[in-house]
Amino acid sequence: MVVPELPAPHPQPAAVGPERTADWEAFYANYRQPGYLPGFAIGSKLGGGAFGLVFKATRQSIGKDYAIKFLKVDDSEVRRAVLLELEQVKYFAQVDHPNLVSIEDRGEVDGIPFIVMAYAGAETLKDRLPGTRPRGRSCCAGSCRPAAGSRRCTNVRWCTSI
Repeated sequence: MVVPELPAPHPQPAAVGPERTADWEAFYANYRQPGYLPGFAIGSKLGGGAFGLVFKATRQSIGKDYAIKFLKVDDSEVRRAVLLELEQVKYFAQVDHPNLVSIEDRGEVDGIPFIVMAYAGAETLKDRLPGTRPRGRSCCAGSCRPAAGSRRCTNVRWCTSI
């Protein structure tokens, strides 16, 4: 029996490709233009933060909605590490679970790496957990776990059973 050789767990630095800097000015000037990201029409911004910006986009060939995260990696060392990790996305894309957002593709445009993910809908966690605790039921859905040696839930901020 011949055992197939498994790929190395981390690709060699040469697999990352040439060093490019992210051109955010070009991104903001062009991301709404047809064909900026081949195959996709980029629509509204869904959110953003320290790690990147997420936009709703439609795959033009089939009319299906996706979420595309453009990663903010301006530091060259961090960029290199992120690009190495993005090489591993092909393994995560094989995971199919109802509690996880699937990864559909990855790429780079104007030196900005991006990940294409399934669009999970418009409802956010913020919509589900307003600033006040829900009344009449535990926000922990009965899964409160007391701290060692205690009878109280450790989720002080949100748990209504405290």
